[in-house]
Amino acid sequence: MYSTQLTHKCHLNRGGSGARSILHLLTGEITVNDMYGKTIANYKLLEGENTLEIINNNWAPGIYTYAMFANGKLIEVKKMVITHN
Repeated sequence: MYSTQLTHKCHLNRGGSGARSILHLLTGEITVNDMYGKTIANYKLLEGENTLEIINNNWAPGIYTYAMFANGKLIEVKKMVITHN
C-alpha cells in the first residue's frame, strides 16, 4: 500500500474594491486530473490563505495535474508525478 502526500499553499483573494466587488462571493477549488484528463479529486477553497494536503489514496504511478479555479476561471495548473519503488 502506497501513500504520497503533496502540500500546496495558495491564496485566494478578491480582486478590485468598492461596493460592486463586495456583492460577489469569491469561490475556488482545486481539481486533480489523471494523465487522461479524468477528474479524480476536487477540493473546495475558502477565501484567504489555504493549505491543501493531497493524499494520493493509492493512485497509480504516473503524471497528474492539479488546477486552481477562482469563480470558475482557471488560475493555475501544476504537474504532480507519482512514483513507487
